[in-house]
Amino acid sequence: MRSLSWILLLFFLSVSWCWSSKTTLEENETQTAVQVGLKEYIAQYLKENLIGVENIQFESIWSERISEAQVRVHFHYSFIHRLNEQETKIDLKGNSLLSPTKNTGNIEEWGLEDIQIEQESLEYLQQLDVMKVTDEQ
Repeated sequence: MRSLSWILLLFFLSVSWCWSSKTTLEENETQTAVQVGLKEYIAQYLKENLIGVENIQFESIWSERISEAQVRVHFHYSFIHRLNEQETKIDLKGNSLLSPTKNTGNIEEWGLEDIQIEQESLEYLQQLDVMKVTDEQ
């Protein structure tokens, strides 16, 4: 009887372990796909809508599930903007809210609901002349 209890205990532990690790793996795959999709969207948007954008670099990107139907993705990226021979490094931190739009078979599509920029900084890579002083006598 005692050995039967041990066998049942081991069986239930292994089944619950397999079930929980499978759910975690699927969740990680989903969040990774959402992160990659958002990175590609941001890079494409910048290239199409800002002239002179180059060297787009994501410093960090991570996500958290808000509910069954929403994922919040936090990001930090920078890029160089060249305009009129002036180079500026733009650094942005923010987050976005995404939710699934449709699920067909093994393809899941997510839609961007909201995007917020929390912190922005500009670094002028060349000196920027803002005022010229002339000595008029």
